[in-house]
Amino acid sequence: MEAQKTIAEENEQLKALIARIVNEQLKLLLQQPPPESKKVADLTVSELRTLITQIVDERLILWLQEPPRLVDPEDLQKIFESIDSHMWTPPPGAPTGSEMIIAEREKWRQSM
Repeated sequence: MEAQKTIAEENEQLKALIARIVNEQLKLLLQQPPPESKKVADLTVSELRTLITQIVDERLILWLQEPPRLVDPEDLQKIFESIDSHMWTPPPGAPTGSEMIIAEREKWRQSM
């Protein structure tokens, strides 16, 4: 039990550390002056790399603050069951999608 407590405590400490770092980074990003209005075509390679890095950093920080919700496996199973129950199988001998497209194309060409 003690080992589990230690792992749980370390997990909480790690979460707190990540939250603190994320908040510090967010504060730093918010303190930066807004970028100059420039066209991307006018940026140097260095400026473009800096811009891309800044955007990725901002998105990562936002993602760390509010990570995407995971789908519950039971909900996912319900979705798959719904898809299976609503799937339609054409009758035997029915033309395939490709065959229908070819037939329509031939009709269209004949009317020209």
